[in-house]
Amino acid sequence: MCAIRGRQITYIFQHVGAVLNPVMTVRAQIMEMLQLHRPAHANEEEVKRLLEMVGFDAPERIAKAYPFMLSGGMQQRVAIAIAMASHPQVIIADEPTSALDVTTQAKILELFAFIKRSYRISFIFITHNLRLVPRIADTVAVMYAGQIIEYGPVKAVLEHPSHPYTQALIECIPDLNNMEKPLCALPGTVPVPGSWPKGCRFQPRCKRAVSICVREQPPLQEISAGKYCRCFLANKTAYTTESIEIRRSAVD
Repeated sequence: MCAIRGRQITYIFQHVGAVLNPVMTVRAQIMEMLQLHRPAHANEEEVKRLLEMVGFDAPERIAKAYPFMLSGGMQQRVAIAIAMASHPQVIIADEPTSALDVTTQAKILELFAFIKRSYRISFIFITHNLRLVPRIADTVAVMYAGQIIEYGPVKAVLEHPSHPYTQALIECIPDLNNMEKPLCALPGTVPVPGSWPKGCRFQPRCKRAVSICVREQPPLQEISAGKYCRCFLANKTAYTTESIEIRRSAVD
C-alpha cells in the first residue's frame, strides 16, 4: 500500500490549513514528498516547477513561506503542488473549495481542469455542491447512506435524475431566477452508519416507496447507456407498475 498511497494515489484534504505543517516551509513540505516518491527529482528546480504549475508567479518567495503566511487559496495551491509532486495517476479531492470564496473557488476549479487536461490525471472530486459538478466532472456518482444510488454521465444524471434522492438534491438548489420558489425538504434523517433500514436504505424518507422497497434492497442496475440507478421504480422495463404490484402482493 505504501507503493500506492502518495505515489499512484494522492489526497487533497478539505481543511488544508489544518493539514499543512505550520513549522515547515512550503519548500520543505514539497521536498519531503519528492524525496519519498521521486528522489531523483528532489531538487530546487522541481520545487519551483511545481509551484509555477499551480499558478504562482513568484515561486521562490512562496517556497520560503510558511503556511500561515498564505491565504486560503494559496494554501490550496500548495496542497495541489504537493499532491502533484509524485506524478500520481489519481488525485482524491475532498471538498477542496468549501472554505474558499467564490472567486478563488473558480480559480481552483480552473486549475483542476488544466491539470486533468494537460497531465491526464484522474480526479475523484468529493462535494456537496452540485453547482460545481458540471464544471469539473465527466461522470458523477450520487451517494446515500454509504451506497452509490445513481451513477452516469454528468448531463444524464443532473438533467434527468432517476433516483428520488438525486431528484431531491437538485430540487434543493436555489433558483436565482425564482427566489420565491420553496426549496425541497426531505422528511426524516440519514440512518446511523451500520444501522441501515431493511430493504432500500432511502425508503423511510421516500414518498414513492412501495412494499418491495421495504422488503428487498434494489440492485444498482443500468437503466440507459452508461447510467445506473439503485431504485426499483427507475427501470421501467424491468420493474413495471404491474410487476411491482404482483411482487408486493406476494410479499404481503
